[in-house]
Amino acid sequence: MIVFSHGSWNRNPPSGYAVARVKFDISTGMPTGDDYELIHDFLETRSVRPVDGIFLKDGTLLYTSDSSNELIAIRHSPTDGDQPPAPVPQEICFPGSSTVELEDGSFKSMDLLDIGDRVRSSETEFSTVFLFTRRMQKDSSLYMIVGFESGESLSVASSHYLLDHSDKLILAEEVAVGDVLYTEKVITSIRRERRMGVYHPHTLNDVLYVDGIRVSCFTSTVPLGLARILLWPLKVAFRLGYTFKGLEGGPPLWATRLLKMVKW
Repeated sequence: MIVFSHGSWNRNPPSGYAVARVKFDISTGMPTGDDYELIHDFLETRSVRPVDGIFLKDGTLLYTSDSSNELIAIRHSPTDGDQPPAPVPQEICFPGSSTVELEDGSFKSMDLLDIGDRVRSSETEFSTVFLFTRRMQKDSSLYMIVGFESGESLSVASSHYLLDHSDKLILAEEVAVGDVLYTEKVITSIRRERRMGVYHPHTLNDVLYVDGIRVSCFTSTVPLGLARILLWPLKVAFRLGYTFKGLEGGPPLWATRLLKMVKW
């Protein structure tokens, strides 16, 4: 995780202007307690006050300074045994190894799933995949690995909505060992693991079975009411023969920040 410290406004001498990387243990999802500051001493002049930043695909970190009206780039120069700082991981969607059941009874991994495929969405129904809002084969994410009494195991982002025993939406991050999901699936274990691939398919009826477990297509990233409104015209367009692949890398940064401001 990258932390942007805006610094003091009335301290003499000024202090706290920094950009730091906080390391996390990928097996537990918790901070290791070993902080590594990328920038520190020269910010004591208060010439730069970090606000926010993003990573580019080449690993360059861009961040803004509101005191100097600058956009600053940090490029990593690796040395022997050194590794460049990784982009901030996002817990979203499903890994490429997750599987879905097709209408012909066969199974397909998430990294091979395509728009137009019909996947199981209930015990008796199948629904068509009409959109991906994440489809990134080379990226990785930290996933919850949820084990069940039946022997099944679901890999899912903590921000994804599952379906409880009464078929109501529940966030993955809110479930616990002993909880019962749809069709009497009893949770017996929960752990976190980093896996390759970031995939977020959407079906026309907003649900699908992943790894044998019925889940929603919605996440907490977008408020539920707004998500339904935004997806409705795309569903209509798909039924008219149009497909949309421009969102497969995720929404642009400005849209992500706008969504954070929405109270739905």
